[in-house]
Amino acid sequence: MSMASFSIPLNRKRFPYGAIILSYVTGVIVFWLVNGTIDSHIPFNLALSLVVLFYFSQATCFSWADYWHNTFNKKASLILDDAGIEDQSSIYAVGRVAWQDIVGIEIRKRFGIDLLFIHLQDQDVYISRQVWWRRIALRRWRRRWGSPVIISQRRLAYDVHELKGLLEDRKAASSQILTRK
Repeated sequence: MSMASFSIPLNRKRFPYGAIILSYVTGVIVFWLVNGTIDSHIPFNLALSLVVLFYFSQATCFSWADYWHNTFNKKASLILDDAGIEDQSSIYAVGRVAWQDIVGIEIRKRFGIDLLFIHLQDQDVYISRQVWWRRIALRRWRRRWGSPVIISQRRLAYDVHELKGLLEDRKAASSQILTRK
């Protein structure tokens, strides 16, 4: 018994609030540095300002890159099939996740947004497959949230509560197929 492939639609019309706010904050920091608002004669102030500027510049770049990936990349998708989940919905996506590696699925509300967490049996296997900058972000997510696979409701044009039910049903069906073999 084969399960049909199912593509979860992405929200390609979402507005990049985070990227715009980060861009604004980065611009303000640059303005302060250029106009001497921050006393750069004190080394600590200059060093702290440069560290903060680096952090916000990096966050701004990754936020815009993720927005562009989700909005304009035709390969950006979330697909459920017999083998598992193929997550390419974000620049931080881990890719293919096998059904047998999923140990839990939950929804948590953070910052007023429903987030779908997919807990994996061996998270390090999935994290180690990624490029260096993605590994850093996924490890941070694992420490902070308990999972490197996090899908935001804002990213999808599909209800995450329905998606959770669909994932649980497909995982159960996959387990039944594996035990019959």
